[in-house]
Parts: sequence; C-alpha cells; structure tokens
Amino acid sequence: METKTLQTVKVEKEDGITWVILNRPEKRNAMSPQLHFDMVEALDEIETDNTTQVLVLTGAGNSWCAGQDLREYFRVTDKDPVLRKKASYASQEWRWRKLFYYPKPTIAMVNGF
Repeated sequence: METKTLQTVKVEKEDGITWVILNRPEKRNAMSPQLHFDMVEALDEIETDNTTQVLVLTGAGNSWCAGQDLREYFRVTDKDPVLRKKASYASQEWRWRKLFYYPKPTIAMVNGF
C-alpha cells in the first residue's frame, strides 16, 4: 500500500513495515534539497503512524545513495540563500537528529553504491 506522494521519496507500507525509498534512480539517488525536504516530511509522518512497526530505508534502482547532488545542492542554491539555509537544515534534520532519536526500529537496506 502506498501513501502520500512526494517528489523524490516513495513511502510504501505493508504488514507493519514502512519502506522509505530514495527515489532518484537516474541520479543514483543523490540527495537534493527536495529529497531532504521530502525525507523530513516522510519521517515526521511515519514517526506517529501506529501501523508502522519497523522502518526500512533503501534506494530505488541499482544504488542506495551517491551522496549529495552537488549541482542541485550548491549551484542551484547559490543565488537563493534562504533555500540554501532551509536545505541545509532539512539535510541535518533527517540524517542526524531525526534518525538518531527515531522511536521505531530502523533498518538501512543498502543496495549498490
């Protein structure tokens, strides 16, 4: 069963397992500002979802995550310091604060690179 549609992240739920899938396979799931925003939104929603017993993070296609999409994260935000600050906050929020203290068992299903 699929839930809310996000631009760069897919969320699928089945039998108590919620799959959060980085969904930029054409970029090997490299992280962009939008992916950071989508991950914060997805994790916020799942955190209080009573049907989720376990969270599995993975990547679509052949790669887990190629790291930061340097063009989208730095070049695109060069002329928009507000967007850069929001993207930087979202990046740290989901990868460090959110997952470090996440209240549900979390598994990283790393595939490929």
